[in-house]
Amino acid sequence: MCTARAIPLLLLLLAPLEAAALRVGDVLVLDGQNNRVLRVDPSNGFVQIFSPRSGTNLLNTQPRSIAVDPVNGEIVVLNGDTPALVTIDPASGDQFAMPEASQGSLLLGAVPTGLAMSPRAPGFGSFRTLFVSEEGAVHEIDRSLLGATATLLAPYPSQDEFDVGNFAAVRDPGGGNPLDVFVETSQKILLYDGNAMSEWWTVPQTTVQGLGYDPVDQYGDDLYFSLQYTSCPSDYNGVYYFHLGGSLTPPQSGFGDAPAVQSGGNLACPGPIALSSAAEPDVLFHPFPIFVVDTGQIPPRIIEITEPGINHVAATLPDGSSATALAVYTPEPDTGELALAAAAALAALALRRHCLGP
Repeated sequence: MCTARAIPLLLLLLAPLEAAALRVGDVLVLDGQNNRVLRVDPSNGFVQIFSPRSGTNLLNTQPRSIAVDPVNGEIVVLNGDTPALVTIDPASGDQFAMPEASQGSLLLGAVPTGLAMSPRAPGFGSFRTLFVSEEGAVHEIDRSLLGATATLLAPYPSQDEFDVGNFAAVRDPGGGNPLDVFVETSQKILLYDGNAMSEWWTVPQTTVQGLGYDPVDQYGDDLYFSLQYTSCPSDYNGVYYFHLGGSLTPPQSGFGDAPAVQSGGNLACPGPIALSSAAEPDVLFHPFPIFVVDTGQIPPRIIEITEPGINHVAATLPDGSSATALAVYTPEPDTGELALAAAAALAALALRRHCLGP
């Protein structure tokens, strides 16, 4: 049995080098149809298979969502059928089943679909907390060298108990307060505010296709989402946002309350989105770039929004591919504290893999 112990200095020195394999700005596309993760270089449109490259493929039961650690590049994928969490090495693309702290401690519900990673940096020897949304509830997954444990964070309101949370986004209010969790259930956005889950925003005749949270806005935080209004395609479909400004006051119900970042054109049938949270925001509050799936084309295309109203096709996926979910690797500002956190987390990851094997 392998137990937690001091991390060798050599691992601490080598850990940051491993993270360089996943390049800054890379877009990870979860191809749920083919049980794989694709990597897109938006600078040249190059697409390649990131995982699996070899060995056993653990993404074999309808992978539905993906997240990446902004410091060490650790990738986590949620399998939907036969629910399970799979971690992917950011250097090699190798896959590992997420270990449980004890037998049966990773119960994720019957229909887990949405996955979000905490924006709050973990402590030494720990990994970022995960949040999984499913039918009627959200689960919190705490992780350490001893393994992962899932607990019920909050059930949905009684009128939404049979709804499925397709996408999730997490906000850190700061001050050590509980994290806020947003969950999309097609025509609603639910919010866990540290106490309970409630209906935060409702809009008829639309379906929300993706959520993204921007924590670094110089004027306050924003919640972004892609929206399909009434039908697809439509000039009203696109990427919209709510400017929270440090407040959780819900917007008024109704489609017209959300300002558009981009609508129509390439985004007449928008799908999942991913935000480059480390980009410099402009004077209109928006972080850039924003990546969104154009589901109106077969195979799907990845659209990059570079500023309000301006976008281009960053990449076209291979024939037969799908784009179930997106994640973009944009590390947080490079400071000594974050560099140390990255080294510690990757060293802990290396130790755990040495103990448990693939």
